Amino acid sequence: MAGVSVLVLTYNEELNLPGCLASAAWSDDLHVVDSGSTDATVEIARRFGAKVYVHPFENFSAQRNWALRNAAFRRETLKLLGHQADTGLPARWRGTPAERRRWLKHLHLRLPFRGLRKFLYLFLWRGGILDGVPGLVFCVLMAAQEFMLAGELRALKRASAATS
Repeated sequence: MAGVSVLVLTYNEELNLPGCLASAAWSDDLHVVDSGSTDATVEIARRFGAKVYVHPFENFSAQRNWALRNAAFRRETLKLLGHQADTGLPARWRGTPAERRRWLKHLHLRLPFRGLRKFLYLFLWRGGILDGVPGLVFCVLMAAQEFMLAGELRALKRASAATS
């Protein structure tokens, strides 16, 4: 996700800002709009390599809109970290590699076209195409198994919903 700009709105967030910016360390385009903090918020933001802007606070919407108009974002995609710096990123976007993998597996089970995604993953991403016909056959069989599993899970969900 290095192609995402991150915007954080702050006011006296000296205690929360380090954790918030650490959770967004994957981005190479951090922006902090401060509302005139009287603590070390601005220094902390600069220490994390964020571009710091100071703008007097009117309300949250005005502050965010000012930032969107005046900050020099390098990316088209923007992630606004909540109303304050104490928000940070959702746990599924940080954490250990095992936690991220578990979240991706959970997401995979909920998205449509599981069989097709399994085939494309195995055949293109994992290199099944390099094995020629045997690789193609293996990937097709794995995708068919995934398709049948999805059908069985749907049938089980329908049966359990009908009984309750």
